[in-house]
Amino acid sequence: SSGDLYAVYLNPSFGRDSSEALRRYHEGILALREEGFPFDAADPTFISDDLVGKITEEAPRGALLILLFLTGASLILIKPWYRGAVVLGHLLGSLLVLAGLLWLIGIRLNVINIAVLPVILGTGIDSFIHLGQKLDENGLLPEALRTEAPPILVSNLTTLVGFGGLIFTSSAGLRSAGWIAALGILVVTFFCL
Repeated sequence: SSGDLYAVYLNPSFGRDSSEALRRYHEGILALREEGFPFDAADPTFISDDLVGKITEEAPRGALLILLFLTGASLILIKPWYRGAVVLGHLLGSLLVLAGLLWLIGIRLNVINIAVLPVILGTGIDSFIHLGQKLDENGLLPEALRTEAPPILVSNLTTLVGFGGLIFTSSAGLRSAGWIAALGILVVTFFCL
């Protein structure tokens, strides 16, 4: 009887590094279910596709919460408040420039590379705070840049080299994380200095 029939599908023949291929595979299998072929999917590809779908659904709300937190933290913790506003403006500007660069070179955010964004934001905030403190000490922007630019560049270069090494891995997800980290750190360093 048809109730005793089971099918097992092993080893999909496409590369799992493409979210588009995963989505097409997932939709094709679900189309079989809609045609009346009952089954329970146990393939990890379904989990990956569901995870990407959830991230896509939650991304706008998550981005809004991150921006609200970043705004509140910048304005409350960085004194005086107008310096917090300047830092926040530069960070948001650097994220917009980074988004444009990623769009131009065709790198899309995914489950792996999106985790690099907090590192980029943290690097930017750290650079701005060091420069701001030096400016508070002597009140002269050229002097603050002369004394703080070299340490900021060296510090950000070490972070860039560490994460940029991911560019040379065989995993497409890790390579994209390396590119986002390298570009993001370059952009926030440029905006800071």
